[in-house]
Amino acid sequence: MREIPNYNDFILERSIVECLKSLRKGRRMVETPTLNEGAVDRAQFELDRLVKTTKGEAIITEFIPEVMSVVKKFAESGQSGGSAPYTSAVILQVLGKLLRQEPLGGITCEDSEWSDLSQWGDKGTYQNMRLSSVFKEEGGKPYYLDAICFKPIGKDYTFSGSAELPNGEIVGSSHYIKELPFEPKTFTIDVTETEFRKNEDGSLTPESGGGWWESKIANPEQLEAVWEYYDKKERK
Repeated sequence: MREIPNYNDFILERSIVECLKSLRKGRRMVETPTLNEGAVDRAQFELDRLVKTTKGEAIITEFIPEVMSVVKKFAESGQSGGSAPYTSAVILQVLGKLLRQEPLGGITCEDSEWSDLSQWGDKGTYQNMRLSSVFKEEGGKPYYLDAICFKPIGKDYTFSGSAELPNGEIVGSSHYIKELPFEPKTFTIDVTETEFRKNEDGSLTPESGGGWWESKIANPEQLEAVWEYYDKKERK
C-alpha cells in the first residue's frame, strides 16, 4: 500500500480517482455556472441585485460608487485569509464612527479640544469640539451628558433627564468622566413611570393623560456599573 503524506492529499487523490471512474462509465463533465468569487465582482453582483429587488429605493443606492471604491481598495491591499476579517472589522468600525461623527481614539480633554461658550452667554463653560456632549466648567472636571439614559419598564423608548432613587435622591443623565482618554458609553437604567395631572394649587393627582410624569429607578443595583465607569455628578 502506498503512503500518502497527509489527509488533504488523500481526499484530493480519492476525488480524482472517483472522477476518472465516472468518466470511464461514459459520464460527461458539464460546466456549472458559478458566481465570480472575486471580492469586487461579488460586491458588484450583490449591490446590483439589491438595487433591482428594491427598485432603487435602498438607502445604500446613492452611495454605491463610494462603497465600490472602498471594496476595490480593500481587494487591492492584498489581504490574506487570516488578516482580511480583522482588517475589514477595523475599517467598518472606523467608518461607522466617522459617519456618526464620533471621535477616533478617545477624548483626551487637551486644551485644543475645548470651545469657550462665553460668546453664547455661558461664561466659564466649555464644550468639547470632538464630542459635543462633553462639557466642563472652568476649573472643573469634564462630564458627559449621556452617561445614563432611562428606560420605562415595558416601553420601547428611552429618555435623558433624571429619575428618583427609593431614598429620594435624584440621579441625572450627565456624570463626570473618570479616566482619559475617554470613550463615550451610555448605560440604560430601568425606571417605573407614573403619570399625573397637575392641579391649580400645584399638587399632583395620578391620572393617565395628565401630562406630568414621575420616574423612579426600579433597580438601583444597575447603577453600580455606572459608578465604575463614571464619577457621580450631583444634581443641583
